[in-house]
Amino acid sequence: KSLSVLAPHLDNELKIQILEKALTNVRNIKDEDHRANALSVLVPQLTNDLKIHAFSIMNDIKNETFRADVLSAVVPHLNDELRKQVLTAAHEIKGNSSRAMVFSNLAPYLNTETQVVVLQDILFKSYLHPLDKTFNKILELWKGINFEGLEKHLNRFIKVVSQKERKDGVEIVGMLTPALIHLHGPEIASELYRAIQDTARWWP
Repeated sequence: KSLSVLAPHLDNELKIQILEKALTNVRNIKDEDHRANALSVLVPQLTNDLKIHAFSIMNDIKNETFRADVLSAVVPHLNDELRKQVLTAAHEIKGNSSRAMVFSNLAPYLNTETQVVVLQDILFKSYLHPLDKTFNKILELWKGINFEGLEKHLNRFIKVVSQKERKDGVEIVGMLTPALIHLHGPEIASELYRAIQDTARWWP
């Protein structure tokens, strides 16, 4: 870590030597959590060539949570080619919450078509719990592309929501209201209000 702090103050040739040494040291860290944290600090300072080597170190982290943490952290500091590799690496993460975290951090840097695929994966394939902290972030990202592609899955998602406890269901509907209004017009708001009132009356 001390090497990476020193590097920005050195001339270019010496800086690269220091960062190469720092990267070698990081690769040799046994504890995967510490290795992931060190990469998160180091990667923003690396050249594109060194970032390629750093990416291979990230992929060697076996613990999915630690791997997802570092992939999410470095996304803003990568070029488009490496972000494509992050997308591929994220698809290989089996844990729903970890995969969703990487996707949600990666999505703003993707084109609209790929964003739709990624956002659909998070909400409908990853079975992300609607009250997971990532869920609201995903809806905000989707709002930024006018909820494109959401209408194809909305009915299925609402069916899943209807099977939740009433308190959770009402909160989720509240989160989804901007999407519902965008897709079905402002009149849907009054219909939702009546539905919530009816639910409260039938199952107090």
